[in-house]
Amino acid sequence: MKYSDLDSIYIATDDLKLPNIAINKPGAGVFHRFDPALCLTAPGRSRSWWRLPGWFYPGAEKAGLSYHRDVSRWTPGEDHVLLHSAGRGQEFVFDCQEYPEAVAWLSALLCLNRDT
Repeated sequence: MKYSDLDSIYIATDDLKLPNIAINKPGAGVFHRFDPALCLTAPGRSRSWWRLPGWFYPGAEKAGLSYHRDVSRWTPGEDHVLLHSAGRGQEFVFDCQEYPEAVAWLSALLCLNRDT
């Protein structure tokens, strides 16, 4: 099978590395229990609509979440944003240096299931 130049394989590190936070987690894994905080799908919406913290909203000076730089995909709320996510797949990327709030948010999510 021949792969295109656009195909990528992502290989996790042995240990998770978040900027300025020591977290004892593997670089890849699964959540063994469901927690509502892990669900990005906006209540009452299809899976393509995500409810995210308000700081996710892309600003003019920020690169934003990959495949989601078009602000028409975003609907600001009081303390959150709704995102009509792109149908590209499940791996999207953003820069934690542009979104420093993301580090604490991710750390809190990853610590919900301590045995993962």
